[in-house]
Amino acid sequence: MCGIAGYIGKGNVGIKLVGYLEKLEYRGYDSAGVAVVTPHGEISVVKRAGEVKKLKIAVPGDEAQTGIAHTRWATHGRADEINAHPHLSPDGSWAVVHNGIIENFDDLKRKYFADEEFFSRTDSEIIPRLLGRFAREKTMAGFMKCVRLLAGSFAIAAVAEGRNEIYLAKEKSPLYVAKKGTFLTVASDPICFGGEYGEYYSLLDGEFAHCFEGGVEFYDRDGKK
Repeated sequence: MCGIAGYIGKGNVGIKLVGYLEKLEYRGYDSAGVAVVTPHGEISVVKRAGEVKKLKIAVPGDEAQTGIAHTRWATHGRADEINAHPHLSPDGSWAVVHNGIIENFDDLKRKYFADEEFFSRTDSEIIPRLLGRFAREKTMAGFMKCVRLLAGSFAIAAVAEGRNEIYLAKEKSPLYVAKKGTFLTVASDPICFGGEYGEYYSLLDGEFAHCFEGGVEFYDRDGKK
């Protein structure tokens, strides 16, 4: 069991995300990580093995507006920084956090990346690999195209370089979104929302969401808004 958090808004996004992970630490505490989109559009990632509190002194995000985070309980690969989420595409253009199991990981790896060495021992790394190859335009359509290749259970949150946006997909693993004004929070447990938000939305199986400053757009399994 692992925990996902995401945030679009003002303030220190990195520290905000670490605060959410502390609330989710009951879902996993062998490693944790944060990825933010810097003001220059690059993706900055910090990961640590062990408790979430280890991130506090190193986390980026004091000027960022968008980020995702993850606290992990290992199912594929040992508990270390290499296997910790977020995972990056090889070119650094996408960062992904994932809960669940990608059942066709081996098939996808053989079909599309047979000649490539993977950085981690996780099934989750296949997701940013697919996005880096097939979603180079960094759009919601590209994200959905890649997710449709996956089989299994998953809650996925992804960010792309140069975009203050979060892309979500849900299949048999919980994922929620809450919005207040221009601020928006994503979480695998509504415990993260606390008193900040009066209401939240629970994504349905097969549903996608495109989150941006001030709004969220939802899509069904077929890509219909």
